[in-house]
Amino acid sequence: MSHRILLFSAAVIVMAQQVEPVYRTGAQLVQVDVVVRNDKGPVKDLTKDDFTVQDKGKAQTIAVFAMNETGSDSGTKATPLPAGVVSNRINSNGETARTATVILFDRLNILEPQGSSTSNTGGALSGLAAGAQSRAAKQILEMLASLKGSEKVGLYSLYQNLTVVRDFTEDTAPLIEAAKRASAAPAKAGTTPEEQALDTKVREGLTPGQTLDRSVRAELTQNAFREIARRMDGVPGRKTLIWVTSDFPLTYGTDSTRSGDSEAEINNVANVLGEANIALYSVDPRGTGTGLGASGNDTSSGGRSGGGGGGGGRGGKGGGANMTALDNTLNQTTSSLSGPEAMERIANQTGGKSYISVNDIATPIREAIDSADVSYTLGFYVDSKGLDGRKHDLSVKLSKKADVSGAKLLYRKSYLALAHQEHPQMKDLVADQLDANRIGLMAASVPAPNRPGVDAVQVHVDLKDLQFERRADKWFTSFDLALAIEAGGEPKVSISPNSLNLTDDQLKHGLVGGVTIDNTVPAPDKPATLRIVVQDRASGEAGSIRIPLPGK
Repeated sequence: MSHRILLFSAAVIVMAQQVEPVYRTGAQLVQVDVVVRNDKGPVKDLTKDDFTVQDKGKAQTIAVFAMNETGSDSGTKATPLPAGVVSNRINSNGETARTATVILFDRLNILEPQGSSTSNTGGALSGLAAGAQSRAAKQILEMLASLKGSEKVGLYSLYQNLTVVRDFTEDTAPLIEAAKRASAAPAKAGTTPEEQALDTKVREGLTPGQTLDRSVRAELTQNAFREIARRMDGVPGRKTLIWVTSDFPLTYGTDSTRSGDSEAEINNVANVLGEANIALYSVDPRGTGTGLGASGNDTSSGGRSGGGGGGGGRGGKGGGANMTALDNTLNQTTSSLSGPEAMERIANQTGGKSYISVNDIATPIREAIDSADVSYTLGFYVDSKGLDGRKHDLSVKLSKKADVSGAKLLYRKSYLALAHQEHPQMKDLVADQLDANRIGLMAASVPAPNRPGVDAVQVHVDLKDLQFERRADKWFTSFDLALAIEAGGEPKVSISPNSLNLTDDQLKHGLVGGVTIDNTVPAPDKPATLRIVVQDRASGEAGSIRIPLPGK
């Protein structure tokens, strides 16, 4: 065990290299990620003085400012994680995501026309339905195969479960090569076990799914967005979710008597993504012959993305009355709240864009990826009196001094001024397929010395992500630690409360080095996975991770 402790201590150095956030008591920090682009591309090297942020029309003091640039050198050499150590923020090479871009292939809500025939699309996806899902899957493969190795792009898949094909924290090169193999005709196979495992994930993640009941799709979709928000929330810089879908399912469909419920569902998803500063780019892959992409229509702006506001928009000319009603049970049109209208509203609210009835989805996906090249994080504080429980409209403008002629801004349009945020329940955090990363964690496990049938588990918690309260002459924080062995069936969850009372000096050191908690779990009979969740009791923020248990 002592050898593993030394390895784990070395890994802590990597976490300590992260940028320390700004702390201020008695106020809530509101952060807004802003993209500034003109006809030449992203606008770089703006300063805090070049921006004005308004909350409900009132100018705010920008207290936090950063320019985020993908591919830029952080100045710190990455230190690979020791063997056996797992992190929810740091990949095995010791790299931490500075931005996050994820393509979500929605097998649940790309609704196929009834009577679609089968067609050989070539490659690993041959023989599938010749509809929107199979076309989109083929185009996603081609898009992934064209990526540069330096571009960090994750691929998620949604059907009855939300699955990770490749996460945004991981090296993209293996995904690029897997996409090339799957796109080949006939498809090629990986030569190593790791390549073959990724080939299987790609194939399964892009296989079209059958249409499920609307209410089922609505619940699965909303849960997926909450889970994705928890996964991406802790990443600094631009966070981009590219949602390849044709429908936003509402629990009550087009029932006009439940329009209030439908509005609430749309606003809830927009709020969940917006509060995590995730910009949604929705891409409807049902081409009509006049969509954005290969048809040659204007793609310079990608839709309504006017300056000074969040840029929701319809790509090309394929929306409106020309759209095909794919779900005969709903007969949805663009005038209803579900489908394109809802997708556009959410994209607009979160600072993204919406593309409707696209023939070639590579163009909008590329635009969404490029939107993260350069972004700016602006933060201001709201005191307790300003937390009135209502939605506050945001406005970001450039000063007249800034030399940014013709620039357009993308950013989220509002935030919820809540004194008390709704906390996810621990059971939901344990069940999530994705790792929450609002609280940084690292963990490792080895057989406990001199204790047969017991595994020793160390969990390292980044204290910079916990909420501290001043009590007398010390700093207090408390959090719950949950452990659950996943070995098939319903896992048994063990939750232990933890608290810290630190002096000023102890807090100073703790913010750099974090805290390590020692635990033990029964060794499973066969190889299994240990689910670890830490949740701050005051803020409700969470971090989670999975580590392997070798079994007896």
